[in-house]
Amino acid sequence: MAPVSEKHAQHGYTVTKTHSYPGNDGTMHSKVHTYWTQKGRLFIYELLKAQGILPLIEQGQEFEVV
Repeated sequence: MAPVSEKHAQHGYTVTKTHSYPGNDGTMHSKVHTYWTQKGRLFIYELLKAQGILPLIEQGQEFEVV
């Protein structure tokens, strides 16, 4: 069985973006950031929902927004 990352990698659940920035020594560096797509957020939501895990707003509980 393939690891989860390989199993789901080609479904468009995440996107990566490379950010370039100057280092203290004057050389350019880059860092890769991974972001969830809307499709990925929906996938996680449905995965958790199937396990009976719902967001607070769907549990009918009061919560405080800070």
